[in-house]
Amino acid sequence: HGPVGRGNGPLAARLRPPPADLAVHVPLHADRDLFQLIHDGVAGTAMAPFGGHMSEEEIWHTINYLKTLEQ
Repeated sequence: HGPVGRGNGPLAARLRPPPADLAVHVPLHADRDLFQLIHDGVAGTAMAPFGGHMSEEEIWHTINYLKTLEQ
């Protein structure tokens, strides 16, 4: 998603669909839905599942960080 989560990171041009702008996308979802997206990934996109790489606590910390991007 790039250095500031705007979906325009260095690899964005190569991804289909392109990464979401998290400052816009995150506020549209409930926290539990964000957890599931991070944990399970998103089929048909480059969003891989992180459930096997991050603890539940780490995912919640990530969600809390992502929520700061909209500010």
